[in-house]
Amino acid sequence: MHGPPRSTRTHHRLIRTHVIITHPQEVSNYSNVIAEPVWLKQIEKDVRKAKQAPIKPDEGGWAELKRQLLLVGQNAVHYNTHMEQLPGVDAEQRQVHRELVEAGRKFMARVEEVMRPGSTVMKQWDREVAQMLQG
Repeated sequence: MHGPPRSTRTHHRLIRTHVIITHPQEVSNYSNVIAEPVWLKQIEKDVRKAKQAPIKPDEGGWAELKRQLLLVGQNAVHYNTHMEQLPGVDAEQRQVHRELVEAGRKFMARVEEVMRPGSTVMKQWDREVAQMLQG
């Protein structure tokens, strides 16, 4: 069998889904560990609202989006580092938390890469904002 056992994969998927994508408050101890919860579904909702009034990158909208995305990764690292160290966490759960710590770090690195000035995404954003402002 390749990869982690089925129960570990299921646990990993559940944590990732709740902590990163949907609403992390449903995850055990999350609100006790994370001071500023943010998740992708909430960011997506905020972006949809912002499309009605385009944000120019120089107005801070892009920086705030990047900050929120980085916070998703930071929260994943912080929460899973904390959970990994709790007494009573078995080896399988510990491994899941380690994998999620690494996933959070990779997510942050990808956000930095994609949202750096001059990246393809930034150039596309600039073009779309310019078209909205002209039209």
